[in-house]
This record gives sequence, structure tokens and C-alpha cells, in this order.
Amino acid sequence: AYPHLESGSSTYLKYQIINQHTVVDNLYTNFFVFGNNSYCQSEKINIRSELPLYIRVNDPEKILQIKQHTKQVNNKKWYLLEINQIQPCLKAIVNESQPRLNPKHLAYVAVSSINNWDAFGKAVALEYEPIQNQPLPPLYKEIAAIASTQKTPIEKINTVTSLLTEKLNYVNQIRTIKGHLLPQSLDKVASTRLGDCKDFAMATKVILSSIGIPSKIALVMKGDAVFPLP
Repeated sequence: AYPHLESGSSTYLKYQIINQHTVVDNLYTNFFVFGNNSYCQSEKINIRSELPLYIRVNDPEKILQIKQHTKQVNNKKWYLLEINQIQPCLKAIVNESQPRLNPKHLAYVAVSSINNWDAFGKAVALEYEPIQNQPLPPLYKEIAAIASTQKTPIEKINTVTSLLTEKLNYVNQIRTIKGHLLPQSLDKVASTRLGDCKDFAMATKVILSSIGIPSKIALVMKGDAVFPLP
């Protein structure tokens, strides 16, 4: 791709990303970090959205210029966001194995079409409800029948989780647009015997509910450093 790339070369990369679908309907989020573990001399980001955009900026060294405005095109209102990196930037930890830099030291811009977690939770819940209301597949009915013979709620819960671990194979992060936040259908997981953490959580929830044990699903973030959102 870069036939003349050599030590001391400068490269220029320009690309366009068109988001035609979102994980949750009418919900857009994105995150831009500048100079994290790689040198970047300059960068320009332009976002055009039909949805209002909220941003949260962390710019400890004042390397960013940010402009938000609206524009009317063919009787449609567009929300525009321009992010311009005006100074070179590189942030890196050296002489450490697998280092993690505290986000407060990085220049970043978080972008979202919502600005509070209640709205996010309600939007995601609307996507989860149709899945959890689907009929139980035969595999899940079989697990529910076995669990219902146990005496205590703890024994029933342990039976469900143990059998799911035995019957299903864990696949790390289903790579689809919706799969980032939403589980697959109950039938698909039961037939393929493949699922990620969301699929295991949904399977546990619907099976427990079918035998009279109330349960709820909680979304958590693990692993990478957590960056604040708008």
C-alpha cells in the first residue's frame, strides 16, 4: 500500500466513514483519541448527523479546535461537528509491559446523540425486550425442566448456569453492528450453540424467568480504560 515508505517518510491518510446503521436505533456514539501511542502531526474530523450531537472534550495541552453548528440543506437540518488537531501529539509510556495511560492525560473527544445514561438504558431496553419475549427454544426448555427439580433458588440458578456452560460454547464478541450491544435471537444461540456474554446473560435470564425466578440483565464494561461519555 505504501511502496516508497521508509525511515523519515511522511504519510497522509484520508478516508470517509458512512454510518448507515447504528447499534441501537436513533443512538450514535463515537470516540476520538489523539496521539495515543502513535505520533500524529495533524488530524481533521468532520461529522454530519441528522441527530443532535453532544460532546465531551478532554484537551489538557490545548491541541484541539472544535466547532459545532447546524446547516439547513434541502429543508433538512444537519448537525455538524468539526474537530481539528492543530498541534502534533504523542502520548506513550515507555519501558513498561502492556502499559495503560490514564485517560485524563490524553486529548480525546467523546460524541453521542444522547447525554445521559437513563436515555441510553431506555433505548437499549427497547431492543432487549423483543428478544427476551421470544419463545424458549427446546434446549432452554430442557435446562429449565432440570433446574425446576432443584429445591432452593440458589440450586436452581447454579443448575441453569452450569448447564448453559456445558451446552453452549463461548465466542468472544459477536462481530456484527447490533452484536456490539445486543444479544442474538434465542433460537440462533440455541441452534448454533455459540454465544458471547450477552447471549449467556439473556439465556440465563429467560430460563430463570420461566421457572419463577425474577432476574435482570446488567451491561458492564471491562478490560480497557473507561473514558467518560457526554
